[in-house]
Parts: sequence; structure tokens; C-alpha cells
Amino acid sequence: MKPEAVAQAGRAYGPVALPLILLTLLIGSPMRQDGFPPTHDGLLHVYRVVEAAHLLRWGVPYARWAPDLALGYGYPLFLFNAPYFPWATAGLVLLGLDPEQATKLHLALLFFIGGLGMYRLARQWLDGPAALLAAFAYMLAPFRLREAYWQGDYPQLAAQAFAPWVFWALHRLLADGRPSSRLAFSFSYALLILAHNITAMLSTLLLAGYGLALLALSRESRRHLPTALLAAGLGMAMAAFFWGPALMERPLVHLERLLAGHFDFRRHFLSLQRLTEPVPLHDQARGNAPEVLTVGLHQGLWVLPAGLMALRRPALRRPAALAAAGLAFAFFMMQPASRPLWERVPLLAFAEFPWRWLGLASLPLSLLVGLPAQGLRPPARTPWQIAALMALLIGSAPLLYPYGTFTPMHSATVCDLVAFETRSRLIGLTSVGELLPKTAGGVPEQPLWPDCARGGVADRLDRSSLPAGTTVRPVTLHPLGARYEVTSDRPFTARFLLFAYPGWEVRVDGQTRPWTATPTGWLQVDLPAGAYTLSLWWTETPLRRFFDGLSVAAWAAWAAALLRRWLQRARHRAPLPPEAIPVREALGLSLVLAGLLALKVLYVDSQTTLFRIRTSVEAPLGMTHPLGLRFGDAIELIGYRLEPEIPSPGETLQVYLYWRALRPMREQWSAFVHLLDRASGKAWAQSDHMHPGEMPTDAWRPDVYYLDLHRLRLPPHLPEGPYALRLGLYAQGHPDRPLPPQGSDRPDHFLFPVWVLRPGVWNYRRLEPPVAFGGMLHLVGYRADPPARPGGSLTLWLYWRAEKPLPEPYTSFVHLIGPDGRLWAQWDGWPYQGAYPTVEWPPGAVIPQRVTLSLPGDLPGGRYTLQVGWYRWPEMRHLEAEGRRAWTLPLAVEVRP
Repeated sequence: MKPEAVAQAGRAYGPVALPLILLTLLIGSPMRQDGFPPTHDGLLHVYRVVEAAHLLRWGVPYARWAPDLALGYGYPLFLFNAPYFPWATAGLVLLGLDPEQATKLHLALLFFIGGLGMYRLARQWLDGPAALLAAFAYMLAPFRLREAYWQGDYPQLAAQAFAPWVFWALHRLLADGRPSSRLAFSFSYALLILAHNITAMLSTLLLAGYGLALLALSRESRRHLPTALLAAGLGMAMAAFFWGPALMERPLVHLERLLAGHFDFRRHFLSLQRLTEPVPLHDQARGNAPEVLTVGLHQGLWVLPAGLMALRRPALRRPAALAAAGLAFAFFMMQPASRPLWERVPLLAFAEFPWRWLGLASLPLSLLVGLPAQGLRPPARTPWQIAALMALLIGSAPLLYPYGTFTPMHSATVCDLVAFETRSRLIGLTSVGELLPKTAGGVPEQPLWPDCARGGVADRLDRSSLPAGTTVRPVTLHPLGARYEVTSDRPFTARFLLFAYPGWEVRVDGQTRPWTATPTGWLQVDLPAGAYTLSLWWTETPLRRFFDGLSVAAWAAWAAALLRRWLQRARHRAPLPPEAIPVREALGLSLVLAGLLALKVLYVDSQTTLFRIRTSVEAPLGMTHPLGLRFGDAIELIGYRLEPEIPSPGETLQVYLYWRALRPMREQWSAFVHLLDRASGKAWAQSDHMHPGEMPTDAWRPDVYYLDLHRLRLPPHLPEGPYALRLGLYAQGHPDRPLPPQGSDRPDHFLFPVWVLRPGVWNYRRLEPPVAFGGMLHLVGYRADPPARPGGSLTLWLYWRAEKPLPEPYTSFVHLIGPDGRLWAQWDGWPYQGAYPTVEWPPGAVIPQRVTLSLPGDLPGGRYTLQVGWYRWPEMRHLEAEGRRAWTLPLAVEVRP
């Protein structure tokens, strides 16, 4: 590039890059300390980098098989999981960085790339300063910070960095149809697919809507639609080497595990309130960070000034309406109303968590954040930008203070990978071993090479499968294969301690031999007698070769078009755009960001408790019911909280459990909460968490507590009354192996009662003073649901208060007395059919009792009275009220024939 072109490019993009770099440094400041925060997935992805770097050192540029995973028995991880992040980061390791440095540098680059991409996308609609503000909003989006410091899904974070570039390239392609736009769209779309297949799938839905909107807004765009479709097809072909085999080989592994249990998308829809709540402060006494699944109230509120600006300025209506539509669609896809789409759109259920749409919701929301700054003149523009930047930063700041102890990964090796997988039992560095071959009977308890012999390369030939007298000499041992010299005086079946999967090729003296799988899933092959060379290597199947060839051809076509474009630009160089932001203004913003970075690092982080709090482990923030219940010698349930305290049928009951470890653990425990009808034992709702609080228990620290939120969706037809919460712990994957509470012969614990009542239940007529029954029970109020009709029923609510613990269960009765003094209907029994006997009533608490009287069909019309009382069965010993066995309610029941 000529010097004048370099200068012009610097003038156009330098002022934008500098503040984005400084904001990247501010966002990445928590990574200054050694190690990674205890995110849910972060270490898994770092160890995947370790595996990819190990293969690169052996001269393998890319492999679908991860030989050291699944405790060393091999796992097709890179066949089904997008390859970009682990292999690109491994490339940085090969350049001389260690795994921790390479991963942190890559994450920082992704934040900068995402911000620059959002700036380029916003520039299609806004001026430079407004677009820069949109870039700030995208970089500080709560969901992206959550990915870095809480969830740790680094491939998803990478896809979010590339997503705005795909939308920008599509916009440019439909606007001008130029070759450079075609090349940019194909490349960015391929990169998106290779970064995170789930995000690519969701992005494609939103991208199609964006493209259709652009076509509707411009006739010129329709001329370029065929070109856009061809460019999209080229991008898919460039990534076909990944998605083609992954799609075709799904039946060979257990991907169906991602459609059930914790991963069932139906369990993870979010309410509108949840999606727009503020980013919570993090309690430093809590071991797991809050589950932040929100766009952030501080960003969501920008919709209001954006809407007002669009109403006042017609030129802004199109981008405002387009961004609002995209945001509304993303919100819709995260709420229960979208369930039919999740159930019917092919492959969408494999996205598992509707909240993944939060990453894409940040795109239109960032555009709306920048929109109010559009067209502001310099005197007002800089203060507005600084105020907006401060609001964006302060609103997301709690996420810049990761929790817990960081795990150093500078010297992580394949041996550490095997030890981590053995300890955590996260088979193949995946959630539920979903990529295990279906021929596998499971994974042994012990790794293939517990001592990590041979520097991380195992001899997989099972010597116990060889007959006596057979000699085997390893000639070559490689992560993806081996070669042996074999001498045997008889035919035999050799077994290799690796999972059988299409792609393994066995040769005897260069001739391919068929292999089969043992009942446990190991690869075995019939071998002849004699002396020969035996080799085993991982190769490409014909299906994979087809998709490889498709990708090679697509990349070759793309590279040729790129070269042609460069040659054309060298002869006819188009002028670069003028500066989008005045240099003085960009320097002012950069100074503000530099000051904020210094303030955070030098003062806020070490000298204050801003954006974070600390409570007591014994009395955690928000806990309302202390328990102190110990499970074995490992875990204590400190207490719990219900929200709402008294739910209604059809609502969601949120059960907050507060756990802490009593000692360091190597065990993995899962937690469950069930809502039971105590009388019948029927479970009306349940929740099971593979990792309580989304944190494996072997990573729990004894000096903090862990908040475990269970959501129980109550059926709309759930009968009102008292229920029990049954909760407990069991060994992960083994519900038959519970961890019983101390001092109990049961494997679980009951919290009782949990009331399920409709809101109007507590609107009752109070009795002043309350009526005493036997000095033990007081009737404090009543409510009836009139009118009553012959052959129907009458519902009566009675509100009781026990004055002291009752020594025995009492039976209550209600009589309907006619005008002639005759008993026409009655009800006798324990409250709630024995589900809540009076011996369990806590003194001082008001207990609502629901009674339904069945009325005879020949019941005459008129005014009736109700009598209530208590007695002890079978002695018929009554609790008298005002000297009488039955007390008459001051209520006239009108019966209409």
C-alpha cells in the first residue's frame, strides 16, 4: 500500500481504533492476575486449546479426533464442535505463548474485533460519533462480559465478535454488489460458522430478516439478491468441511442428550422482567456469580430516547424501526410464546438455551444506544458521549469483578488435561459425554495412562488381547496412530484401547483390514499369523473427503477472487473515506477511557468495594429461612428462600438454596427439588441441577456459599393447599446414590408446608375478637364463595391460628343448617385430607383451610347458616367454643333454587 494510502487509512480508522483499544484494555483488566476465573466452561475451552496445540506440535494442522480426551480413549470433539477458537488459539501457542497468554490475548482481540465490527455496521445508518457509541454499547453488553467472566463459552464469544461483520457485509453487498462486499460476506459468514455453529444458526435467522428488510427498503438491493445468495452459498461451502460431517454423523453419537433434562430448551425461557433487569452486584462471599441473563436495564432504557429521536427526525425512523424489530424478535425467541418455533424449526432445539439470543439482541440494541447521538453538534456531542459511556460502563461494571479463586494455566499440558477430566468427569470436555460413540458402553473409571507416560502419547494396543508367544515392537507412536512390527504363530484378534469410530484405518503390510467394535466400544481387528507390519491411523472417510474437497474448492475460488480484486485496486485505487470522527474528539474520548482505566486499576479494584459487596457465609444475602442442614460431612444447606412465598397455580415458584462445602471435595454432586402432594406423594413440579448453582461441587471452596436457584413451574390446574418441597443431593449421573442428611434415615429432606393459593384467598372477613376453640385454636376469619345452588357445591375458607403446639391431630367439621334447624350438608375430616394435620401447625401462624360442601339436589331455597368446630376422633372429644361444640358463623348463605 502506498504511503499516502496508509496515511488516509489511518485518518479514517485510527481515531476509531484508539478508543476501542483502550476500552478493550479496560474490559480485559480483570485478566491481569494469573489464571482464569472459575467460569462454568472456561477451563474446558482452555484445555481444548491445550489438545489442539499438542496436535499442532506433532505436525497435525487440523484433526476431527481428539486422542487425549475421554480419559485418553479418544473423542470426536473437533468433528462436532466448531474448530475456530481452539485451533486459532493453539496457533498463538505455537508462536511461543503459553495456553493462558494465548487465550487471554485472543479474548482481548475478540472484544476489539466485535467493537470495530459493530462500528462498521452502525456506520451504515449513523454518523461516526453515534456509531462509535454503538460500538461501546456492544463491547460492554452484559451478555458478552458474562461470557468472558461467568459462563466462559469462549467460542460463543468469538461468534458474537464476528456477527456484526456478517451483518455489515450483507448490508454493503445488497447496497452496492461490489466484489469486495461479496468477498467480505462470504469470509465473515464462513468464520461465523466455524466459530460457533449454534450462534451461526441463530444469526442466520436474524440475518435473513435483516436482508428482507433491506430488500423492502431499497429497489437497488433487489438487483443484488442473487449475488448475496451466491456469496452466502460460498461462505457455507468454505465452512463445509466442518458442518457437513457434523450434520451427517449426528446419528453416530449421543447428541440426543442435549435435548433432555437440564438441556431441554423448555426449561430455560425467560420473562420480559428478567431480560431487562439491572446487572446485579456480586456478593464476594458467594462462590458462584449471579446468573446474569439480561440486556441490562441501563442499556434497555436507551430504547426510549431512540424512539423519541426517531419520532422527531424522519431520517432515523428506518434504522430505529429495523433495530426495534430485531430486538423484539430476539426477545420473543427467549420467551415461552416462541415454544412452537423451537419445536418445529429443524435443529433449533439443539441450541438448548433460549437465552443464547441475548448475544444477538445486543446488535440491534447497540444500534439504538447510538441513535440518540446522531447529528449532535460538537458543543453538545462530547458531553453526551462521555455521559453515555459512563452509563454503559457503570451499568455493566459488576461483571468486571470476577468471583472466586483464579486457576493458573500457564504450564497446562495434556497430562493436566487428563487429570482434570478424570477429576471432573466431564467426559471429552463436554457436558454429558454427548459425543461418545453409540458403540461405546461407557468410559472406564481410570484413564488410559494415569501416569501420563511417553510424554502424552499412549501405546493403545491392548497387550492382554495378544496370544502367548506373540511379540510386538512399537515402531511409531503418534497421537493419531501407531505402527508396530508383529510376529505371531497363530491368527488372533487384537484390541486397541480407543473408541471405535469411522475414520480409523488398520493396515497389515499396507493392506487395509476391516475392524469391528467390542461390546465396550473398543476397536478390534482380526490379524493373521506370521511376521508383518501393523499400522493404525486416523484418516478421512469418503464423506469427509467430499466436504473437504468442497471447502478447498470454495477457498480457492475465494482466494482467486480476492487476488483479482487486489490487482484491480492496485491499478485503480479508490479513495478511502474521509475521517469519520475528528481526531481531537477521538483523543478526548481516549483520554477519558485512559483515565477510567487508571482509576479502575489503581483505586477502585484495590481500595473500594464499589460494584461488589460482601455478606456473611452464615447469613447470606437474601436468605430468609435458615436451616443448617448437613449432608454427610461434605455439604451444608445453610438455608433457603421462596419467591413468591405463597405462589399461585400456574406461576413459577423460585426456590433459592444456599449451599456451602464443609471440606474440599473431589466428588460431583447433583441437586434436586420436587414439589409434592404430601398426602399422595405425587410430584407436581420438579427441578434437577447437574451442578448446583451451575458450579461443579469439586470446584467448591469451603469459605464461601453457593446460591442454587430452582424454578418450579406450577400447573394451572394445581389444587390449592399446602405442599412439601423434597430436596436432596445425589452422585452426578446416579440418582440411586444419594447423599443423606445427617441424623436421618431418609435420602432426602422435606420443607413443609409450601402454600399454593390464589391471590384472593387472603381477602377474608376478620373476626374481632377471634373465636377460641378449647383454648388451643382461634378462628380469626372466614370467607365463602356464594351463591349456592341445589346439587352444586359451596366453598368455604376458614382461617385458623394455633395458640400453642397441639399434642394430637384434631378433626374439623362444617355443618350447613337450614331455616328449620335441619342439617342439610356436612363435611368432616382432617385439614387438606391429612396433608397438614394440626400437630404440625406452628403457633402464631394463620392457616387457611379450604372446605367444599356438596349440596343435595333437593335443597330448598332460603337462608342457611354454617356451624364449625373441632373434635378428637374416635373419642369425639370436642374443642368447645363459648361453651358449645359448634360455633355458628355470622354468615347467611343464600340458596337459590
